[in-house]
Amino acid sequence: MSHFFYIHRDLRDHPDVNKIGIAISPYSAVRARQKFCWDRVGLDHVYFGMPNHIRYLETIFKQKYFEFSGKHLNRRGGQSELFKMTEKEILNAVNNIVNGYKLNIKKLELTESYTASNSQQCPLKLPPESQLHNHCNREVSKIWGTPVVESKTTTFNLLFVDPPSVLEKLTR
Repeated sequence: MSHFFYIHRDLRDHPDVNKIGIAISPYSAVRARQKFCWDRVGLDHVYFGMPNHIRYLETIFKQKYFEFSGKHLNRRGGQSELFKMTEKEILNAVNNIVNGYKLNIKKLELTESYTASNSQQCPLKLPPESQLHNHCNREVSKIWGTPVVESKTTTFNLLFVDPPSVLEKLTR
């Protein structure tokens, strides 16, 4: 589940076109885009929050502003996260959704565009993705007082490290 919501300009600098989305980490969002661009790619705005609230923000935004989406305007299915809206309009819309629905989401203050494509470069000091989910759950708990839900053992461990206990549980 994703703890991060982001906004960035159209990668070809089309005026007043911005992309919204969610990601496991800001650096994974950058990495996914950097594969297709020679120039450095960056996220203009990053938000952090409870995963279900992040998903809800994205869903509500897409529903409320569908008429401004590339999917609607260009009739292209792959453009459901591209919006012909100014950066200011998108920021106001996100702020209104977060406040109106009382979502546990906060905007992270960036001094410049977020361009890290891995955890070592991350200015937010986020750990690698293998540790990120639990790290983010602890941060959510600190900020909003919600219970921490640690990830259970990995599928690999369930299948190969301790198979007898799994089999016992399944046969009870």
